[in-house]
Amino acid sequence: MISAYDEDSNKDGFISQNDLRRFYVFDLDGFPTSRILFRQAIL
Repeated sequence: MISAYDEDSNKDGFISQNDLRRFYVFDLDGFPTSRILFRQAIL
């Protein structure tokens, strides 16, 4: 599992710690299996 700031969710022009952090889960071969927080959940 990793976490990443991968989108400018607060629309300030920068991807930083002030944006939404998402968590990703990978299988043992390194392929993504799921995302913990989905884009549809963001209001």
